[in-house]
Amino acid sequence: MINPLRLLVRGSKAVIETPRVVVRAVESRIHMAILMGVARHLLTGVGGALVAQGITTQQQSDEAMGAVLTLIGIVASIWAKRKA
Repeated sequence: MINPLRLLVRGSKAVIETPRVVVRAVESRIHMAILMGVARHLLTGVGGALVAQGITTQQQSDEAMGAVLTLIGIVASIWAKRKA
């Protein structure tokens, strides 16, 4: 088994070095989490406003938010794999 982390000793400091692939994967997951969090908050606000105005019901709002978040997740996943 190959260890993705390498411990290097530089002077008096021990440094853990990771391959760029591991770092990119972690960064990609962080970016995805941020994107999904922002999208979730925006959709919650829009959905709440629509329900408050009587334009939609709570159930319709929840279903629409779920559909939009699913589509955002699919598109972001495809985009991340395309960039890698």
